[in-house]
Amino acid sequence: MSFIRLLPLAILIFMFQTAYMQGIKGRLTDVKNNPIPFAAVYDESTYAGTTSNAEGFYELKLASGKHSIIYKSLGYFIERRTVETSTSTITINIQLSEQAYELKDVIVTPGKEDPAFAIMRKVIGKAPYHLNQVKEYSSDVYIRGSIHIIHIPKFIAKKIEVNGKKGLIKDGDTYMVESINQIDFKAPDKYNQKVKSFQTNFPGENDVSPMQIISSSFYNPKIDEAVSPLAPNAFSYYKYRYEGYSREGDYTIFKIKVIPKRKSQLLLSGYIFIIDQLWCLHSVDVTQEMFYGQLNYKEIFSPVKENAWLPISYRFRVNAAIMGIKADFNYTSSVKYQKVVLNEKNIIKPVKIADAKEELVKPVKNVSPKKLKNQQEIERLMTKDDLNNREMVKLAGLMAKEAPLDTAKSKSLEIKDNNTNVSIEKDAMKKDTAYWNTVRPIPLTSVESGLSHSVDSVKTINKDTVAKKDTASSKSKKVLGKFSKFITGGAGFYIFDSTTRVQYNGLAGLNKIDFNTVDGFIYKQSFDINVKIDSLHRLKINPGVAYAFSRKTWMGWVNANINYSPLKNGNFSIDYHKGTTDYNQNEGMNNLLNAATSLFFRRNYKKFYEESCINIKNSIDIANGLKLTGSMGFSSEKVLQNNSNYSFFYRNTREYTSNEPVNKAEDIILNRDNKEAYLKLALEYTPEYFYKIRNGQKHYEHSKYPTFFASYIKAIPGIFNSNTNFDFLEIGAKQVKEWGMMHSFSWNIKTGKYLSQKKIYLSDYKFFNNQPLPVIFGNTRNSFFLPDLYENTTNKGFVESHITFSTPYLLLKYLPFISNKIWLENIHLNYLYTKPLGHYWEAGYSISQIYAIGGIGIYSGFKGSTFQAAGVRVTLNFN
Repeated sequence: MSFIRLLPLAILIFMFQTAYMQGIKGRLTDVKNNPIPFAAVYDESTYAGTTSNAEGFYELKLASGKHSIIYKSLGYFIERRTVETSTSTITINIQLSEQAYELKDVIVTPGKEDPAFAIMRKVIGKAPYHLNQVKEYSSDVYIRGSIHIIHIPKFIAKKIEVNGKKGLIKDGDTYMVESINQIDFKAPDKYNQKVKSFQTNFPGENDVSPMQIISSSFYNPKIDEAVSPLAPNAFSYYKYRYEGYSREGDYTIFKIKVIPKRKSQLLLSGYIFIIDQLWCLHSVDVTQEMFYGQLNYKEIFSPVKENAWLPISYRFRVNAAIMGIKADFNYTSSVKYQKVVLNEKNIIKPVKIADAKEELVKPVKNVSPKKLKNQQEIERLMTKDDLNNREMVKLAGLMAKEAPLDTAKSKSLEIKDNNTNVSIEKDAMKKDTAYWNTVRPIPLTSVESGLSHSVDSVKTINKDTVAKKDTASSKSKKVLGKFSKFITGGAGFYIFDSTTRVQYNGLAGLNKIDFNTVDGFIYKQSFDINVKIDSLHRLKINPGVAYAFSRKTWMGWVNANINYSPLKNGNFSIDYHKGTTDYNQNEGMNNLLNAATSLFFRRNYKKFYEESCINIKNSIDIANGLKLTGSMGFSSEKVLQNNSNYSFFYRNTREYTSNEPVNKAEDIILNRDNKEAYLKLALEYTPEYFYKIRNGQKHYEHSKYPTFFASYIKAIPGIFNSNTNFDFLEIGAKQVKEWGMMHSFSWNIKTGKYLSQKKIYLSDYKFFNNQPLPVIFGNTRNSFFLPDLYENTTNKGFVESHITFSTPYLLLKYLPFISNKIWLENIHLNYLYTKPLGHYWEAGYSISQIYAIGGIGIYSGFKGSTFQAAGVRVTLNFN
């Protein structure tokens, strides 16, 4: 069910279940007898809790004895009941009264700052405290999710494959998943999850792990990709409005409306409720407007231990509408905390305003002078009524410094993914209905009660109907389908005891056919051979052949590489190829785009020569972040001419250009047949490069420092009649710096020079990534957008730089009809100096990430201070 994967179905689901045979049950309603769905029912004495279902029914399993039960839901007064359970279940129906919020003691004056800002400064300042408040806990987590298919277009439903069959999903279908887990947490991020039971009738595979949800928090700067209303920079994104207060026992609860400053899918709107003096969350009810629908989060907190308020009830709902599909998603949850241990080393205890002066002068024992000074400054700021933005940032910084050692991140550069240990109990997916009826803390609704929850149920839906359809006609369609799949996708098989897989890549497809004016039409065929040497080492061999119809010649290639040292990224490869090669081997125009411009518009931009080349290459990390690559090889190069005059259109009005990439006579004369033996060395270094180990392979992730690189090429004469002799050196640095919400600053600066050129040919010139067409395929980060494809080519020296600043809001994104799109605005500055062409630079503005793959920009180019050209470029990046 691939369309489900488009939606973040599991954003923030956190909670519980108990397994006692007696307890309480009932229904929650308002004064008009309407059900109150997803309300919290909580036992203050044992941390046990549950949530009412969509029809207001609840059930809470409790041990024998006396219990203090609270009932609460957003917008209603809290209700308390003292009950004593024994061997039977007690029915308690509760009617909650709608809550009114008072504005007592607070005067909102036009033109003055809303009181909500002073409250939010305290909350944001204390966010690090609450984020690190818990040292460890054990909990039982129950989670239930459902999806109701309101409408799904038939052409999409037919494409969705469920357990090998298509067309099973239809309008009106409802699917449900539920699981019971035991989760143990130790700061800073160690989780042990034991799946006790799990059942679903969701089609396809299902992930039983709620770890991404559990580790989420509104106290973090981000909730998934959205800006939290409690983020340090939240005032840049949100306005806040005070809407009153209410009382809950000894606590005063402030109601704060969260208002995004602009319409964006990265911002939330709705209400957060804050506890006075503690400056922590009491509950949350916010909505996120996404391109596929509206997401609503409701979360209720309760004091689990001392002043630690943790989530006890959660609801997540999506009203989705995308590609003609309409569906409702609902997730509810409940939690029981078995054990909660607070950080004794955590930041200072909350200070009440009335006792502020007394607390400030109390001596603190066994605390260093620096720590004491920090704590006193925290207390001073916490007791200020008129905390300003600068003081709020200072308070958050001091709180972060005071975070306990237990939550300190490791100084190791390795980012470990094994912070969550998941185990599944035997027979977790074989529990019967009686078991679930006993342990399920949230009662099923009437619709959910009628569902079959067996995983096999989807496989066996409408067996008779499927059997009837399985006629001779349908069998012939299956045969044709398999043949069609073989034509376009090929087929694979294992040999040598399943250690070697051979994959044939198919007969037809866009990647099998090419066209250029030198070769004419080209038809390609290829195989992939993957050999599993052991659990960590792989050998990959990729042979292929191609035929150029206009040149009437065969071309081919064989690439073989082995990862001999996965933890050091050690890779050894041998490559051989014979065929046409672009003069700009490393950068330039996409082959598919060149074929399209040639056939449809009779514009042959790319220029080619024939190359027969063998290359031996080795790369390895000689230290963390320090990569050394060496290669040597021999190539024989021949000049080619156009051999095809074919095109779909413009045959009588346009002529193809010659296969010469340059116009200057001194460069054309160097376009000759030649042979070259070469040696290449490259060194790349990134300081403090963080990495992950996945499946025994080292994968670099990020660093706050730039990457420095250098490469050297030596063409050696006399080896196998090599007649090329030059030395080329290139050095540079690059970095992509990201911060905040989708802001980034990328730069790439490099310079190169031919140290000697006793004998050099045109194929050895330095070419640049020029993209002159209105439409561009691929990544264009380090491109020049206006020069011709082979313009600025040099055999001297060069200096090149590319700078891009990206931000979600700059100019056009403030317009209302695109302000909620997750698009980026970019400013570009590109510079190139070559001898003897001089200085060239261009400036541009673009919008990128349009529907994740597209972009459009406008650029102006200058030679020195003289305007040269301007143009619009549309980019498509399918990677």
